[in-house]
Amino acid sequence: MKISVQSGDWSRILSPNRHFVCVDEHDDYISSGPGLEQSAITEVFRRFFEEREHEFCTPLYGEYTTLQSADLQISSNKHDELVLFGAATGLALIYGHYPGHLNPLLLIYLLNDCNISCLHHELVSSYLPSISEMLERWLNIGPMDSIAEFSSHFASYHNIQVRRSESSICTQLMSTIACSLHGRSEAGHHKLAWEMLHNVVIGPIDIDNAYFAAFLKGFLLPCATGIDLVDVSLRNCGSFFGGPEEFIRTAEMSTIRDFASLNISISCDLKQPSLDELAQALSAAGPQFTGKTFQDIIEDFLAGTGAPCPELLASMMDRFSPEVKTCLSGLRSPTFRMRLMCWAVTGATRVLLEGEPMQLSSTLYMPRVDSQYDCQSHILHYDVELPGVQRQHLKVITAYSSIFKERNLVVWGMSLAPNWRVPRKFGLCIHENSLAPPRLSPPVDLQRSSREFHGYIAAPYDTMSAPLQATMERAHGEFYRVLRIPAKTQLCDIIAVLSNGILSFTIRCDKPLMQDEIPAAQEMVEETVEVH
Repeated sequence: MKISVQSGDWSRILSPNRHFVCVDEHDDYISSGPGLEQSAITEVFRRFFEEREHEFCTPLYGEYTTLQSADLQISSNKHDELVLFGAATGLALIYGHYPGHLNPLLLIYLLNDCNISCLHHELVSSYLPSISEMLERWLNIGPMDSIAEFSSHFASYHNIQVRRSESSICTQLMSTIACSLHGRSEAGHHKLAWEMLHNVVIGPIDIDNAYFAAFLKGFLLPCATGIDLVDVSLRNCGSFFGGPEEFIRTAEMSTIRDFASLNISISCDLKQPSLDELAQALSAAGPQFTGKTFQDIIEDFLAGTGAPCPELLASMMDRFSPEVKTCLSGLRSPTFRMRLMCWAVTGATRVLLEGEPMQLSSTLYMPRVDSQYDCQSHILHYDVELPGVQRQHLKVITAYSSIFKERNLVVWGMSLAPNWRVPRKFGLCIHENSLAPPRLSPPVDLQRSSREFHGYIAAPYDTMSAPLQATMERAHGEFYRVLRIPAKTQLCDIIAVLSNGILSFTIRCDKPLMQDEIPAAQEMVEETVEVH
């Protein structure tokens, strides 16, 4: 995630071909697979939304929070932390995990390009019914009517004090909005209703401040191909039915609030004689078990709190890792056992909804390769065409397939987008390559007739007066190529050099196997090849 913060490209984490691998301090393989992915992502969410949420969010209305912000400049370290928190929030929604206590209306607002009009009456009523009723009362009065009943709201959310004088309601200005309260027009009266909603959901600070700008850079999860969370998951590609509102509601459904949230069915396959024996055993166990069924016992346990055997747990506490001790700190939570069960079964402390997590698909291309084998020296050469790729954006490993009895050289990485791309969303530059040529000036207003190709904006034919016309032919984004090498090849037999846009491999091979020879089975160990 930190690498993506620096590059501004989240393609690798969001790629449908992503693969999570756990290695030790020596980069030796430990485990991999979908279960590891769920565990890793769940740990990210735990750190950001349980341990550190107070660092980024502040309570605003009821149990809901908003982003901590101020009309100030922020340090580069704080900026990167906010980008990470924003990315964790976007990833949480993609994985169907609700991000902490952030106001759902705030998330819907951000997913609608920060357009406050997306928060319509029915939507506000479903989440904040008291605020919806207050806004209705505000709109039912006129610009010249008394606003005394709204004094507590303005004092709490607008920093405005409303007090009575002998003749009329007068206002003491404590913010720039205060001038709208006295002598306001009909249009100003309605506009102030939107301000009232804004300050309850987002806060009194404008969305353009440095804190929200950094948060949005991560939250949108922009990819080098030009797509982001809004484009792919919600609107342009129509990959999520129902738009931002249903997207957020789906994530809310994953939160475990009570036993009903688990949405599980407990089946018992015991025959009637065994059920009769169970009923007798439960009756003998005490009045708290009398009349209970097998399903009742399971439900009662999951809905219970605390440790079933506190003394035994206390005697073993010093043997647990710090991570386990941290998890056990929530032992008294009414949902602890339910979350623990989900964690054991799925690797996530939440309800996993049907189907795979949503994915932001980026273009995956296969670089061209030349190969040559010298039968006398038994030297194998591969030349992989990677123009413009830098060493830090490249990964090469060896991997053995026990099924096909062959060893492969796997090359993957990221070819960054050209840096003359037209910036989009909120004026943020998705990626800027510091080693590339100077940035060219973007085209003049391309108007609504502009056409987008893979996230890049090309000027329409009727804007030939623009100073720059752009087309896109070069391949970029994530690439992947698998090269076969002899089964007995060791890491020391491979020399990899990246020069002038060509990744060259020189591989020292043993003599080829004869037709009747079968390669011996080897361990499925992944090793990283150092590129010079």
